[in-house]
Amino acid sequence: EITEHDALDAVEIMKESLYDKYVDEHGVVDFARSGGMSQQKEAKRFLSALNKQSELDQKDCFSISEIYSLADRIGLRVPDIDTFVDNLNNVGFLIKKGPRTYQVPSSSFSRSQSSRSRN
Repeated sequence: EITEHDALDAVEIMKESLYDKYVDEHGVVDFARSGGMSQQKEAKRFLSALNKQSELDQKDCFSISEIYSLADRIGLRVPDIDTFVDNLNNVGFLIKKGPRTYQVPSSSFSRSQSSRSRN
């Protein structure tokens, strides 16, 4: 049986936990501290590996299975790879080019191909 006192204790513990999570060292509430930074670090790590792979393969388009394989090789730590790829597409770091195919616009190979096609 849970008493009102137990419930209030639980609420107080949650408040302290959230305070610790969202308040920076200056006492300012900062919702960017919600753990998204690890996702951003993983995105940078993944995109760096994808750019290197683009250079090695001399191509800027990758199938989703190639993306999965790269994510496995680098030990990508994200809750859901499909959502992760969708998010990268939504912000323009990947461009969906067709069914299950994505382009890496930041690849130097991609830039050299587009400049050649304009000439």
